[in-house]
Amino acid sequence: MNDAAAQVARLLRQQSAIAHFGSFALSQGDLLTVLTEAAKVCAQGLGVPFSKICRYREADNDLVIEAGYGWRAGVIGQVVRADDSSPQGRAFATGKPSICNDLRTDTEFELPAFYAAHGIISTIDVLIKGNGNPYGVLEIDNDTQRNYDEHDVNFLTSFANVLAEAVATSERVALLEKAVDEKDKLLEQKKILAEELQHRVRNNLQLVSSMLNQQLHDTQDEAAMRGIKAIVRRVRNVADVYDHLLGSEMTRITDFGGYVQSLCRSLSEIETSPGL
Repeated sequence: MNDAAAQVARLLRQQSAIAHFGSFALSQGDLLTVLTEAAKVCAQGLGVPFSKICRYREADNDLVIEAGYGWRAGVIGQVVRADDSSPQGRAFATGKPSICNDLRTDTEFELPAFYAAHGIISTIDVLIKGNGNPYGVLEIDNDTQRNYDEHDVNFLTSFANVLAEAVATSERVALLEKAVDEKDKLLEQKKILAEELQHRVRNNLQLVSSMLNQQLHDTQDEAAMRGIKAIVRRVRNVADVYDHLLGSEMTRITDFGGYVQSLCRSLSEIETSPGL
């Protein structure tokens, strides 16, 4: 295979990698899983042993390594300043790709110790955009000297754009889940308050009924007794109608037929009850 054919094959593999990652990212709910997969696909797409994703922290104005590929234990979680002192800091500060073909001859950076521990020589960093502030930086790292070309930068930039959309989608899903959780909590509180209200109404109706029964027990006059009994029946009718309308739970479906029958009986008893 000649150089041109090899280049075309490489570009096709990279485009396929971006497409497959996009499908994966939009179907995956866990952001860390998405970031970890992104680091792996980027490294493999450019044929390098290392890759990492740094998240910007506005409060500290730094970049924390959120996910990576190929690194030894302890690298994830490391922090670098979001300024020109590091390759990823420069990419974040300028918003432009930062290409270092040979860090051995580039003395302007203050690199963390893990770069030397892994023998990192060349890197590319591109910005991961976001809603408002950028999310952070995507970086690939190589332990050999390599002259990266525009195709490498374009692949990484395109990948970072897809990753930015995946991050934004994850953030939107998180906000929706939070809203749903808060709604469920409000509904649960409303249910508790409604049940307390129902309990108080029933208690009050029972209290009124008990007071009337006590008054009936203390009354000797026949006419007064008939009037008190009529009131007791009406209170009980109100309690029956109330139970049919609300039931014992907020999610209970009202038995409309039973409610109408109870209401008709109540009205009939009220009409036929002797007056006070």
